[in-house]
Amino acid sequence: MVVVGVFLAFTMGQGLYRMWYLPKHGVTVVARFSHHTNNTKVYRYTDTEGITHTYDNNVGGQTVELSYDPRDAKVAVHREGVYVRCMMTLVGGGVVGGGSTASDGWSSRP
Repeated sequence: MVVVGVFLAFTMGQGLYRMWYLPKHGVTVVARFSHHTNNTKVYRYTDTEGITHTYDNNVGGQTVELSYDPRDAKVAVHREGVYVRCMMTLVGGGVVGGGSTASDGWSSRP
């Protein structure tokens, strides 16, 4: 159970880090809608070296503003407002914190 908690914390932490870091320190581009894959929209964007990448998410219409990591251009996030980022951070922290206390062997039952 601890391994699952560590994996969950790592994955959520990495996503939250990217969500806060990349819009400020990454490269911001406009990605254009390319096609659908099942029920997901696929967008294409080009990095500073001219290489085209894809981004899968149902976040926008014909275009979406993305920020990507200049060290690894295939790692991108769509831009969220501060309110959404704060709520996701609080919920993510609660899930990870709640999961770690629930799996540490402590219980409210005698």
